[in-house]
Amino acid sequence: MFFVMKGNNIIDKQFGRLKVLRYVSDDKNKNHIWECQCKCGNIIQVAGVQLTRKKGIKTCSKCHVIDGKNDIPSIAPWMEKYFKNKEDIYKYTYGSGKKVLAQCPDCGKEKYVTIKDLYNNKSIGCICSDSVSYPEKFVFSFLEQLKLDFQYQYSPEWIEKKRYDFYIASKNLIIEVDGGIGHGHRHTFGNRSIQELVEIDKYKEEQALKHNLKVVRINAYPSTYEILVNSIKKELSYYFDINKVDFLECNKFGLSNIVKEICIQWDNINNIRFFVDKYKLSDVTIRNYLKKGANLGWCNYNPEEQINKNNLKTGQKIKVYHNKYCLGEFNSCAEFARKFNSTQDEIKINPISLSNAVNNNKKYKGLIIERCNNV
Repeated sequence: MFFVMKGNNIIDKQFGRLKVLRYVSDDKNKNHIWECQCKCGNIIQVAGVQLTRKKGIKTCSKCHVIDGKNDIPSIAPWMEKYFKNKEDIYKYTYGSGKKVLAQCPDCGKEKYVTIKDLYNNKSIGCICSDSVSYPEKFVFSFLEQLKLDFQYQYSPEWIEKKRYDFYIASKNLIIEVDGGIGHGHRHTFGNRSIQELVEIDKYKEEQALKHNLKVVRINAYPSTYEILVNSIKKELSYYFDINKVDFLECNKFGLSNIVKEICIQWDNINNIRFFVDKYKLSDVTIRNYLKKGANLGWCNYNPEEQINKNNLKTGQKIKVYHNKYCLGEFNSCAEFARKFNSTQDEIKINPISLSNAVNNNKKYKGLIIERCNNV
């Protein structure tokens, strides 16, 4: 149906990316000419018949954005919150190489970023971020929704300080999330070559097989919602009932900032062990998140006060073993550290680090530490 081109009846009407501002004049063929503004901000003049035709003019000639195909609001609406200048959302495609001023939606800090990097990384790399990748958080949410007992950043002794992304003991299963780095998609990462990184992956997989663990790799390159959902369905349907999973919730958690989530909850919960268990992160990481959040004004966290308030304190009875030989029972990590350090010059024990090892069931400098039953 065509609009009647008389008076001001199409002013403020939207035709594709063009919004009619005002009537200009008639051309030699008596077609009404209208001044329009494109979503990109450009001002052009268009004949009314071109606006109403099905294949007429719906955007300016300088605009490469096509609504529904490469525009940010349709394809990647989550990006909108990062744009300082909201006009930029309509000027550029989601894969544009243009640098724009971005603003962190969590702490408000501003920085210039390339639009395509924002799309690929799912963040602007702000100082307040949790440094956990979008794909890993996506898979984390997937496993959480299945109510599985799993370990994140699994690092058994036999892997020699390396880590697996996820470990599900009940399935004898390891899940590795393969992003762009180190899996054949980029040439280098830091000081390591692609070949070195591929060899590391090969070594990790061989070690897992030696310990009767199956390794499943989730393709996360590029790190898009569709790629992750398709890869998870392909690789994990055999092991889990994926119909129980809301993938939109996975996406929501993947785009979240765990630092801010923990800090918002901290003043009410005030228990580091709770967050260690919930997010499968070490207490050291949780403490670092809380310190970062306190500096940003997200929570009231005082490291010194917490040492004696929560269940990660040093005042707990322990037994210490070295090479299966019991070195004795001690009233606290601090007591053992004090006695050990008084007899050693080269190796020193940090009581806080020792306590962290106890609570994370890890060795500390070759020592195995156990809580006593009466604690």
